[in-house]
Amino acid sequence: IFHYKEFRLFFLANVKKLLIPFLTFSIINQLIRWTFFNEDFFFCVELGKRFFFLVELYWFLAALFIAKMIYYLIARLTTNIWIGGGIIMILFFCAVYLNGRHVHSYNYFHWHNALCNLPFLWIGQVFRNLRTLDNAGGVFNSFIPLYVILILVYNLMRLDIPSYTHYPHFYWQQSHSYFIFAFVGTMMIIAISKLFPSNRILTFFGKNSLTVYGVHFSVLALLQLGLIYFIRPSNYFAALVFWIMCQTIFTPEWFILDFS
Repeated sequence: IFHYKEFRLFFLANVKKLLIPFLTFSIINQLIRWTFFNEDFFFCVELGKRFFFLVELYWFLAALFIAKMIYYLIARLTTNIWIGGGIIMILFFCAVYLNGRHVHSYNYFHWHNALCNLPFLWIGQVFRNLRTLDNAGGVFNSFIPLYVILILVYNLMRLDIPSYTHYPHFYWQQSHSYFIFAFVGTMMIIAISKLFPSNRILTFFGKNSLTVYGVHFSVLALLQLGLIYFIRPSNYFAALVFWIMCQTIFTPEWFILDFS
């Protein structure tokens, strides 16, 4: 984020990396589903009303774009990372409040999600500023088993694990759990990146994952037209067969994208 001193350059770079893929994948996918499946074009129905939305499948691209813009402006507003953190907490709880008030109806371009994603950016920036990444490898490594233990404990105690995809799955009561998982999860990712600073397989997936993910939904929709009459994933075996077929079809795509 802070490689760009001018907001204009930062904005244009993220338009290219996030907003253009978001719009491109959304329009292509929606055209296919509108043409072959008679789905409404860019609208969804919530609480009996029609609201404009781009395709929910790519919600994270729009949310990340908005979150990065907001975080950049906050970082330029104050150089004190703790004051910035306070502003982020206020925005976060505003989003949680709106989730409960309006559910999903007014979450245009998933800006609620963007506000709830801000703590992840802030946690990473805190540890970057404290310069602890190179001197606390053992401490960071402990977050990998800790994350697994957290998931096990929550499942054993039948507690809700808060999540936020295209639709909010937590409210006020789960806010503390959301922060716990955000903190521990971010630390776990840092630990993994320190354990594998350079790995060809991870680099390959990281380089191509967004394009493959974006393309897959459109290709799967087209495959569904032909395969639905032969394979109905109503049981685990049929689902496994369908998954194997998808992997067989998409594996060449990965290498083509990587080569290009």
